[in-house]
Amino acid sequence: MAAAPLTPLTPVQEKLQKNTNLAGKLQARLPAGTNLLDAADGFGTLGQFVAAVNVSANLKIPFEKVKTDVVTRKMSLGQAIHDLRPVSSAAVEAQRAEYEAQGMIARTEQEHTTSLSATATAPASPTATKKTIAATAQPRKSSRKTSATGGL
Repeated sequence: MAAAPLTPLTPVQEKLQKNTNLAGKLQARLPAGTNLLDAADGFGTLGQFVAAVNVSANLKIPFEKVKTDVVTRKMSLGQAIHDLRPVSSAAVEAQRAEYEAQGMIARTEQEHTTSLSATATAPASPTATKKTIAATAQPRKSSRKTSATGGL
């Protein structure tokens, strides 16, 4: 019996595979045993997925219920919150989750880029590093005045 053909990854899943920092943070916010790539399937953008994970964690709503409303029922995040937690301020919670999502994505992409550039531009010798640090180091300016004896 032939194995089922592999389904290509969605753009959201590809981004999660590349941004392992973000993937780790999201995995920690999902229930134990949840496959992150399966959870991301169906979301149109990375931001939409991260915001849905944030809503689930912030409001203690099972992620699958949020996903069903957003992906299957084609609701906005605010509509999904209103459907699943009618007493919550849906607009405020949706905005909060989206803001958190933007921050998480930006921080983890910056961390990912920084770690890649640090390994790609590693100096050839420790001496080169010392010279670079010495050349770029700037003395700290202090607004404090001290006497010649070191007292204030």
